[in-house]
Amino acid sequence: KLLTVQPRRLPLIHDLYYQKNAGFLLFKTGHAKGIDYNLWIKLQSQIKILVRVMLVTFIILLLTLITLPLYIHAITQRLTGSLTKLTHTSQKISVENFKGAKKLPVPAFPTEVKQLAQSFNHLLDNLYYQNNKEKIFVANAAHELRTPITTIQSHAQLIKRHGQQHPEIINDSLTYIYQESTQMADLIEKLLTLSRADQMRLPLKNYNLSQSLQSIGSKFQKILPQKMELVLPPEITVVADQQTVEQIVANLLTNASKYSPANSVVTLILKQSPQQTTIQICDQGMGISFEEKKHIFERFYRSNNVRGSIAGTGLGLAIAAQLAALNQLKLTVSDNVPHGSIFSLIFEKRN
Repeated sequence: KLLTVQPRRLPLIHDLYYQKNAGFLLFKTGHAKGIDYNLWIKLQSQIKILVRVMLVTFIILLLTLITLPLYIHAITQRLTGSLTKLTHTSQKISVENFKGAKKLPVPAFPTEVKQLAQSFNHLLDNLYYQNNKEKIFVANAAHELRTPITTIQSHAQLIKRHGQQHPEIINDSLTYIYQESTQMADLIEKLLTLSRADQMRLPLKNYNLSQSLQSIGSKFQKILPQKMELVLPPEITVVADQQTVEQIVANLLTNASKYSPANSVVTLILKQSPQQTTIQICDQGMGISFEEKKHIFERFYRSNNVRGSIAGTGLGLAIAAQLAALNQLKLTVSDNVPHGSIFSLIFEKRN
């Protein structure tokens, strides 16, 4: 019955036939024990399974195409949402122009964005700190300049109003004007030194530190009211900028003299070890408290017990610290037992 109509062989697929009444057929031949076998297998059930598989595959593909945009959107939000939030926050901070110590949000994931946010926050902390330092610096500079300007204006008005009737006040007022203008000129010169130091690049060269300190010490021995002692081993050389190192030492010696009694001793010491070379300026003055040691290298800082009683701008140690940093040196302060202070300028051994 099957073979009443000869099946038609289909191209491309080996042994696959089609018969109108039976559908798709698979034809196989064999031989065993003298018998030839012709085997025709109906593929109707396999075709049904194939159709179902194709239908299920089509449905899955259709669902995938429908849900894929939503999945991609979710993945995109997960990957770029943190970056978008960082961008909006950074734009907001830039518009506000550092008016508050705000930080970028740090996401828990992805790790790269988390690290980026942490790095930006560290940068913002530094920017806020520098911005506040500049504001304080400008405010302090304005305050320090206002005092001598006010004094000069007051004495100029005094001469203008009463100079003709009371000529004796002219000489005193001119003395005050000269003193205040000199102080103002000194302050401006120190401000310019700090400004130049912020942009300076020093040529570090090898030079004889012993000879340099001997020259400075000999000069200061003649001008300081205190007795000055020098402990300077010969032929010690360092790598630094000689001019700025001499300026640091001169600032420290001036400070030591300013805050020490006239009958005390100021000592300039040079010593060397295998690891470092150290310049020490030791005084026998009033000393510096633990809390003040944290601030003495800040610009315009002056302790309450000397403000108004001892002349100064509060910039000498700030300039010394800035120049030390440019020379890659350490400037530290410690107590000089039983009283006084020791400022140490440390040259680390260079490889």
